[in-house]
Amino acid sequence: MKNFKGYGFFVVMLFVIIIAYISSDYFMNAAKASYTYAQFKQDLSAGMVKSVEVLQNAEVPTGELRVKYSKETKSVYVPDVNDVLEFLEQENFTQFKVSDVARTPWYLELLPYVIGFVLILVLFSMMSSNANGGGGGKILGCAGGTAHLPLSEYGGTGSLWDGGRLRVSAGQREPCDRP
Repeated sequence: MKNFKGYGFFVVMLFVIIIAYISSDYFMNAAKASYTYAQFKQDLSAGMVKSVEVLQNAEVPTGELRVKYSKETKSVYVPDVNDVLEFLEQENFTQFKVSDVARTPWYLELLPYVIGFVLILVLFSMMSSNANGGGGGKILGCAGGTAHLPLSEYGGTGSLWDGGRLRVSAGQREPCDRP
């Protein structure tokens, strides 16, 4: 197994390239078999269409047509639903149904705001716990260790540590006491 160590990235990249190739080939074939608005007009004029369902989008006046034939159903996106309705009236075609825009539920509209509010609360709680000394590192907290600085290295005797407190010269800050 050690011989194959480090090749995982290349295996994943090969897999992604294969999936991209397969999906692009699939979508290219789907584009060849697409149904157009001009074909819909020809089929409607020829009398091949049984019924039409007009589905309006939220971006007015665009929409989708679901055209039912005797054996299949095709769909086509149209830039203007009103033009389609006028064409259907011109052709005296009565087997059509117009569906209104589907409304988004209120809880789905509110969801991004709730998620953002919760993330901001989590961020502020993490920042306040670090500001109060509740963080993991406590780099800037009280120095409660037992570090000794031997004075013998500098030509003196003893150390600067004296009974739980660090002896320092005047003007310097002393670390806080810990029980």
